[in-house]
Amino acid sequence: MKKRIVGLETEYAIRYSSLISEKQDNRVLYDLIIKIIPSFVKIADGTSILKWKQIFLENGSAFCYESLPHHIDSGLLEAATPECTSTLELILYQRSIDKLLQQTLEKLNQNQSRLFSKSTISLIKNCKDAYNNIYGAQENYSGVIAKGAFLFLYRLFLIFYLPLLAVYIFFVFIASFFILFFQSVLMIFFYIFYLIYITWFRERNHKFNNYEVFFYPNHKSFFYQFERLSGIVLTFTEIILSFPLIVPYVFILKYFTFRDYKKHLLAFIVTRILFTGSGSINNRGEFYLSEKAMFTKRISRTSNFPADRCIYDPGNLMKLTYLSVLSFFRFEFHYLKELFNNVQRFQIGMSDSCMCQVSELLKVGPLYILMDMIDEGFLKETPQIRFPIKTLKTINQYPNFRTFKIEIKNYKKLKLPSSLTALEIQFWYLNQAKEYLKQKTILDPEYHLIVKEWEQTLNLLKEEPEKLFGKIDWITKRILINQTLMKEKNLKSNNVLDIDGITKEDYIKHYELLKVIDIKYHDLYEGYYYELEKANLTKRFFSEQEIEYAIKNPPKSSELAKIRSSIIKRMQQSYENIKISWNYVKIGSGAISKIIQLEDFKKRRIDT
Repeated sequence: MKKRIVGLETEYAIRYSSLISEKQDNRVLYDLIIKIIPSFVKIADGTSILKWKQIFLENGSAFCYESLPHHIDSGLLEAATPECTSTLELILYQRSIDKLLQQTLEKLNQNQSRLFSKSTISLIKNCKDAYNNIYGAQENYSGVIAKGAFLFLYRLFLIFYLPLLAVYIFFVFIASFFILFFQSVLMIFFYIFYLIYITWFRERNHKFNNYEVFFYPNHKSFFYQFERLSGIVLTFTEIILSFPLIVPYVFILKYFTFRDYKKHLLAFIVTRILFTGSGSINNRGEFYLSEKAMFTKRISRTSNFPADRCIYDPGNLMKLTYLSVLSFFRFEFHYLKELFNNVQRFQIGMSDSCMCQVSELLKVGPLYILMDMIDEGFLKETPQIRFPIKTLKTINQYPNFRTFKIEIKNYKKLKLPSSLTALEIQFWYLNQAKEYLKQKTILDPEYHLIVKEWEQTLNLLKEEPEKLFGKIDWITKRILINQTLMKEKNLKSNNVLDIDGITKEDYIKHYELLKVIDIKYHDLYEGYYYELEKANLTKRFFSEQEIEYAIKNPPKSSELAKIRSSIIKRMQQSYENIKISWNYVKIGSGAISKIIQLEDFKKRRIDT
């Protein structure tokens, strides 16, 4: 069987702190970061029309600026790993991205421009800020989208749906044009009016010299408010106009695609927050295992609203469908061909950004094995949770996972008790994986490593969870928080997860201090996790030399990443009009542009 392709997408919050100036536009900060990166690695511009300032790196990974239309100045740096067929290799390349960004931040903060003097720029690898804005990580696994009648009906739906989508895009374009035209006229009117007002006012008050109230790109300026209002209007216009088209499409995606994966993996994903959660504390003194789980609303997406947080996110398929129509208008058909492929990206939206390498390995490793088991027909019946979202939110609040009983709908078929704890469900999946490995005569040693780490982690969670410090993020973070409170209250305790003498009121009283620890733990620039790593208090699978090598070289297991890397490394000055994508290279622009699939580079042995 062809090896499964896996990848991670991680959103990093851009943080700017200064004693002498206000918050800066994150687009400016992103540009500063991207300008430093070529001093470490070779890069090439990306082709995506949905990604702002996308670049590809010589190891095959990609960066872009991600934002909402009505918060375009508060966007994030999104990084995507190159395609991998090994979970260990995937973790290595995620670490290489983190390392490259660390090096970039160090150089950027050492050589700050005059505009940003006496300031610090950092990147936060987490999923939730202090204002409960949600972002973070997504996991991608290649898998069979559907089989038999479901595949036929899905493709038939696309054939009828795409022409309707093309008509919709045309009318949205026209509507957006008129909205922007009207807003531009208003802006010019206010611009002229303000200039006249400023001229008149200055003639009467020579001390007045505050043009930045109007012109300077900060959150108080007129331009900022106008830009945000434009984004809100355009966003709601798109949502309202697309609603009749989106509803049937998300219905098809929910019930016709990746059916086996969704059914058999749900109980595992709901309960895996025991070792994949990055931990979070709120102002009510409550501690949660997972940042993403706090705001997850449903199993699968039901709309195109950004706040529609779900476990299984078909957003990538929705984007691919949209790109297929847009590319069709430009007489490019590669996206359309990709849309009808039987193998697609199965995307997990409820995924925390992990700092600990053990957490990150257990986030992707067991799920990779379970998907293989599903494809081979080994997992035919799995525990079905009666109220999955309610269960997720309950076990997410510490310490409920230890005792809360989860109702199992099909317990009689599986010969299980009618209710199980989260740990018991994880042990059930672990035992199935061990049985699967026993039946395989030839198997990658990596599978055995994953199962070994999985089993050790579950056993420690059951008996001595504090020994997972430096291995599991939420445990590491909770211990750091509790140790801070112990110092504040002059307490001593052997049990650093649950300390006698510390109450909920203490967490509330010291919330601001504890929240600093919560967020600083994830900081790529002088963050607490990396202090632990330097002190050898974390478990690592890779050396610094291996990570440095991965920064400049593609994964050995990925042919596409190798080809992409080779093109980027060998691009000469005369090929400035070359742009890179995940699957193809675009040479030239406009009507004379040429698109060549990456696979064709290998077949034709084209020398770029």
